[in-house]
Amino acid sequence: MMENRKNSPMLFYAYYFVIFFGTAIQYSFLMMYLNNAGMSSSIIGLVNGLTYIISFIVNPIYGTIADRVINKNKVLIAGMIMSIVLLIFFSRVRSIFGLGLIMILFIATHNPLMGVYESITIHHSLKNHWNYETIRMSGTLGYAVMALMSGYGLSKNENLIFPFYIAATILATILACLLPPTPKALSKGDIRRENNENIFSLLKVKKIRNVMILYCLYMLGTTFKQTYFGIYMIQLGGTYHLVGIANMLLALSEIPFYLGPGRRWMKRIGIEKSMLFITFVGVFRWLLVGISRTPTLLVITMLFNGMMLVPIVTGMVKFLHESAPEHLKVSAQTTLRAPFMIGGQLLGTVVGGWIVGALDAAGLPGIRIGFAALAPLHLILFVLVGWSMYKDKKV
Repeated sequence: MMENRKNSPMLFYAYYFVIFFGTAIQYSFLMMYLNNAGMSSSIIGLVNGLTYIISFIVNPIYGTIADRVINKNKVLIAGMIMSIVLLIFFSRVRSIFGLGLIMILFIATHNPLMGVYESITIHHSLKNHWNYETIRMSGTLGYAVMALMSGYGLSKNENLIFPFYIAATILATILACLLPPTPKALSKGDIRRENNENIFSLLKVKKIRNVMILYCLYMLGTTFKQTYFGIYMIQLGGTYHLVGIANMLLALSEIPFYLGPGRRWMKRIGIEKSMLFITFVGVFRWLLVGISRTPTLLVITMLFNGMMLVPIVTGMVKFLHESAPEHLKVSAQTTLRAPFMIGGQLLGTVVGGWIVGALDAAGLPGIRIGFAALAPLHLILFVLVGWSMYKDKKV
């Protein structure tokens, strides 16, 4: 039975399905909850920014420890247990300062775990010839289910947000304990080599550099959306339930790119051109969000998500895993991505929050203008990186 469990991807399907319950709650509703608790849009942006600064320190720690311990799963389980404890504290706090402090601690502890479980999953997928895309898609389905269910539940009582999140994380932790062990990649010789080998040396490869620059831009737009979409929806007359429906559509839009022609097309053009395509799509997506005047149109814009997200969560994850040496596989998903991911997150939260606050203070629709401003920014990066790729092809 133990051998069957190790050779079956079913536990990974179950784990991704459940772990994304919490992801749906955090990214769909947590900012709305904080805003309704009295935290202003600009303060939410600042708190998120501080969270990502701390994550910049925590991400490499997770990666380094996971690459060295006998079983990487232990790092994942320990991080999830700490997340449960912090969520319990989160549910008990009522002051704005306390909410901000616990949010910083929770997200800085919990979010880096994604790089750990992605690396664990890629390891077992390659070893056992599983399809990583379909495993990741089970997370998408879990996100869709929880977004719809919690959107309905929170529209009745928004204080259910923490019981929902705690229950989902406990269940995910139980499943994490059942995952097959993932041995360390570092031998003593590897550790000596690692001291003279920097994961950032991979950035000498222009293809990797281009991918990471466009990833930074993607994270800017995505983080701004995660921070302000729900608040914007309420400003346009929407509800928790409608935000849940929007995030369900967001998740379901990914399926054609996991299973259908979108997946085959991404494999054919490669990760660099896929990232350039994401940037081009972002021009239209964020412009449409910025000009939205009704909740219905805002919901429809979520359909752009699949063609933008899937190349990141499958193509880029596999690309970095294959590009990194064996003893730096987790570090590629945590340490290497950290400055680009967190740089984009800081621009989307701290700078974006400051702009939103300044525009709101001037009597202008700060969130709407912020979304619209993402469109020309994407266009500029699309032209610059696209021209660079074109010149390289000509040489």
